[in-house]
Amino acid sequence: MQYYPDKTLKKDLYQDRFSTHEYFWFSPDNLEFAGFRLINQKYQAIASN
Repeated sequence: MQYYPDKTLKKDLYQDRFSTHEYFWFSPDNLEFAGFRLINQKYQAIASN
């Protein structure tokens, strides 16, 4: 299993330390793209269209 720091370590850092309103990641390995919006101090997934 491959480790993706953007999905864990960095996401938690931007949520908890920086309180960044929106957070996105893209994986070129499998073309996965995901976005999150900070609501009540926790990231909630942004629904794709």
